[in-house]
Amino acid sequence: MINRLRSHLREYYPAALAAFHGTGKPGLDSLRARLILAAASTPVDAARLTRSQLRALLKRGDVQAAESKPRPSDFGPSSAPNTCGN
Repeated sequence: MINRLRSHLREYYPAALAAFHGTGKPGLDSLRARLILAAASTPVDAARLTRSQLRALLKRGDVQAAESKPRPSDFGPSSAPNTCGN
C-alpha cells in the first residue's frame, strides 16, 4: 500500500512525497502524513492551507499520537514484588 502511495505521489504530488518520505522524515504511514494528506489531498488544496491550519493539523497529530501511546496505568497495578523494604 505504501509503495503504491509513494508511486502516485511521485507522479502527481511530488511535494508531499518530499515532505514525508526519506531519512529523518516522519514517513508516509505516519499520523502527521495521513492528517495532512487527508486535509490537502492535492497540490491545489495544499496551497490553500494557511500556516495556522497546518499548525493545527500537526498539533492534532501530536495529541492523537500521545493519546494512543500506552501509559503504565493502562496495564493495571504492577505485579512486580515490592523491593523497597516496606
